[in-house]
Amino acid sequence: MEHSAGRAHGWDAAVAWPRLYPVLRDPARSLVDDARDALDQAIGLATVMSLCAPLSLALLWPSGWWALLALGPAILAVGAYRAALRSAATYAVAVHGAFDLHRFDLLRALHLPLPADPAGERALAAALCDLWRQEFPLPAGTRYHHEAGPGEP
Repeated sequence: MEHSAGRAHGWDAAVAWPRLYPVLRDPARSLVDDARDALDQAIGLATVMSLCAPLSLALLWPSGWWALLALGPAILAVGAYRAALRSAATYAVAVHGAFDLHRFDLLRALHLPLPADPAGERALAAALCDLWRQEFPLPAGTRYHHEAGPGEP
């Protein structure tokens, strides 16, 4: 997801995502948050169960057949790992959708004019990502676009 989200539009997700996330509207934000929460929970469960399985085996080993109870955490770890993979895919789709639908909201929030064509969008996105990643200045001639508020000319 970090390498492909927004790439078609010129964005580098690793540097643009922290700036795009705050401008997401509620439905998109909810989808992203839910997918990320599911991913975090599945990874947490997989980690805990992966640690519990060998510990359980070590503690139950002298008990004979009771040592088979250590299979429980091992099976849960495998299931949680598979759930984490599915959750990661869902999270990636949600982030891709956020870039597809809300990248212009980010440009509006930055008071930059919307590009006229895909080539212009890719150039502007690349310039912004270079600014955020390596502090390269925006190209000369970049103008801000401030929309007049209510009652302003």
